[in-house]
Amino acid sequence: VLIYLWLFTQDRFSTAAFFKISSQDSSGAASGLAALALPGLSGSAAMDSELAIGYVTSSDLLLELEKQFKLVEHYSSPARDRVFRLEADATLEERLKFYRSHITAHYDKETGLTEVDIDTFKPELSKQIAQEVLKKTEAFMNMVNQKVADQQLGFARSEVDRTSKQMEDSNNELITLQNKYHFIDPSEAISSSLKAAET
Repeated sequence: VLIYLWLFTQDRFSTAAFFKISSQDSSGAASGLAALALPGLSGSAAMDSELAIGYVTSSDLLLELEKQFKLVEHYSSPARDRVFRLEADATLEERLKFYRSHITAHYDKETGLTEVDIDTFKPELSKQIAQEVLKKTEAFMNMVNQKVADQQLGFARSEVDRTSKQMEDSNNELITLQNKYHFIDPSEAISSSLKAAET
C-alpha cells in the first residue's frame, strides 16, 4: 500500500468553501433564505442548510458540473492511479457515487456554517468548481425563497379576500334586517336630529 501511495497515486487538491444561510425574520428586516456568506442564523438555519446540501449532492447539479468541467475526462486521466481514478466507461450510478465522494458538503452546528469540499487532481479546477457550486447553490436557494414568498403572499391575499367577502356579506345581511324590521341606524338618527335642530 505504501509503495502504491508513494509511486502511483496521483496528487489531489482540495478546496473548501464556507457559507451561511440567513433567513427572513419575523419583523421582515432581514431577507434571504439564500443570502449566502451573510451573517445571522435563523431557527430554521439547519433545515435550510440541509436543503442546500441536498442540492449540492443532487444528480442535477453533479451532471451539470460533469458537463461544464468535463469531469469524466479529468477524473479518469491519471493513467497509473487505477485505484483512485474514475473509469472512463463508468456507468451513471458509478459516476454519481464517485462525484459524491469528491464533492461533499456538511453543516457545522456550532458555527452555523455549511462547508463545501471539492477534491480534484488540479488545484485550479477545485477552486473553479467550488466557486460554481456556491454560485449555483445561491441561485437555487434564492429560487426556493422566492417560491416560499410567493406562496405566503398568495395565502395572505386569499385571507384578505376571504375577510373582505365576509364583511361584505355581513353588511348586506345587516342592511336586509334593517329594511325588513325597520331598524334605524344610530348614526343616521343622530344626523337627522342634528339637522332638525339646525332648522
